[in-house]
Amino acid sequence: MKRNLSAIVLIAALISPMFGTLYVIKLERRSIKREVKHRMMEEISKDRLKLLISHPDNESEFDWEHSREFEFQEEMYDVVYSAIVHIKHRLEEHTRDLTNMKLDSNEI
Repeated sequence: MKRNLSAIVLIAALISPMFGTLYVIKLERRSIKREVKHRMMEEISKDRLKLLISHPDNESEFDWEHSREFEFQEEMYDVVYSAIVHIKHRLEEHTRDLTNMKLDSNEI
């Protein structure tokens, strides 16, 4: 019985560093990926951003991967800024207001 327990402890001692290392590498990779994405969003110029307006007629065309990334017309997009606009007047006025909106680091 002691021999079996010793064998199990020895095997666990040999295997656990490998799994621990793999877990740490996975966490580091996720952290680096997140940091790179944040840096890219901070450095992107406003003229490279695209304004997409969703309404009930085209809502089915947005294939959401998660809350900050989606596919639209076979092209992937990251959400940098979003706003809900209640349209009371013409759509052109609101589109112009949204394109003139200044984005700062607090909104990203």
